[in-house]
Amino acid sequence: MKSKIPLIKLVSVEDRSVSENITFEFVAGTSHIDEKELNIPLQYQYLEKILLGKQTCVIPESLIITEQEGLDKLLSYSKHRIHKFFHLMDERNVSCLVVCNNAEVSNDIKKRAEKFSVPILRTSLPSRVVISTLLDRIHNLTAETKTIHGTMIDVFGMGVLLLGKSGVGKSETSLELIARGHRLVADDLVKLYKNRVGKITATCYNEKAFGLMELRGVGIIDIDKIYGASALRPIKDLDVVIRLISWEEEQELKKSNSYSRLGEKDIEGFENVLKGGKFLSGKPHDSIFEIFNTKIYYREVPVGPGRNIATIVEVIVKNYLSQINRL
Repeated sequence: MKSKIPLIKLVSVEDRSVSENITFEFVAGTSHIDEKELNIPLQYQYLEKILLGKQTCVIPESLIITEQEGLDKLLSYSKHRIHKFFHLMDERNVSCLVVCNNAEVSNDIKKRAEKFSVPILRTSLPSRVVISTLLDRIHNLTAETKTIHGTMIDVFGMGVLLLGKSGVGKSETSLELIARGHRLVADDLVKLYKNRVGKITATCYNEKAFGLMELRGVGIIDIDKIYGASALRPIKDLDVVIRLISWEEEQELKKSNSYSRLGEKDIEGFENVLKGGKFLSGKPHDSIFEIFNTKIYYREVPVGPGRNIATIVEVIVKNYLSQINRL
């Protein structure tokens, strides 16, 4: 049995978890939009191909996409035929008609949409971008997610996840990186999921908290107001995981022989931090973290007096970039 997702959930909210955000204009037939649902996986059709007989006529609970060409073709039909087409969409419980590239919707089409409660939504984006973005959004709404305590930063174009115990200095390090021109993705709670192309993507767990950061002794600060919108990035693929460890943790790891100054050993006992992730042996001098069956480059950085952690993070990222550029 196929699962379903409410149409209103898909189209009515601003979604920071996709790279291309869609803004829809509700044109007509939206009085019953709360009742509309979409099948998962998404089934969609192009209006012009339906009218030309190139696609099976109106799949139940599908989404129909069109641009000006499809609307012009529909208007070339008689009023009776247009009426029958919208009646068919009503019978098949079509979720909505999405009009792309801000195409003009005639009054005749609007009246039929209102009569048969077929929502018409309009966007300025082309159809291929709409489909790709909706598929991303559906995947994000239905994919398994993990929420962890940490800070996500875009450093030199690489997604860096800073982990560590509370008070170890994750937010302070991130703030210095932001001051150097890098970008904040999420602070405190980071949501991770596997995107449609198989990479791990990170975003802010709570959209209302996007751009906010908590600093001990200062309180909640708004990065947008202090550094501007260019200091923020709503979504980023994860490339590097860095765990900041305190002096006490470093001593405990040394005692248990689970720590090397060169970082040559995998660190054991850290599985619970990412709720099921595990460390794997990768290259001789690297530690690799695995989450959602995806391997992520991992390093540990001891925190202590005289150590500029932000600089060390930048060096780790540059070292990572030099390694993958040699592949």
